[in-house]
Amino acid sequence: MHKNPRFALELISRRAKAPEPKATSGPVRFLIEAPGEPPRIIQLGAQLSTVLRRLAAAGHGGLTGGDPRLSTHVRKLRAEGVPIITARVPKANGRSGHIARYSLAAEVTRITGD
Repeated sequence: MHKNPRFALELISRRAKAPEPKATSGPVRFLIEAPGEPPRIIQLGAQLSTVLRRLAAAGHGGLTGGDPRLSTHVRKLRAEGVPIITARVPKANGRSGHIARYSLAAEVTRITGD
């Protein structure tokens, strides 16, 4: 124990304080309109909604799988019913091998409000 009891009380009271809660955005809803299928609404967490927005912004050019987690997120989006096309394309700069390029096969609209 510290010699100064007042210091010890201050130290204990600082440790007892709960950490500030982090701001969370909560789930995000999207309208998925795929050709030949009825429109449907899905609800996604922050990471998957970010990937879905990136795919929508990329358009027909799609996203390439430079990030190893991208394929995991694509698999999870497919499990949620999002139609995603995978194309194998040669690596850039003449390097050997192929990479995956992912693009949406549906119109995606973020639903705002309640």
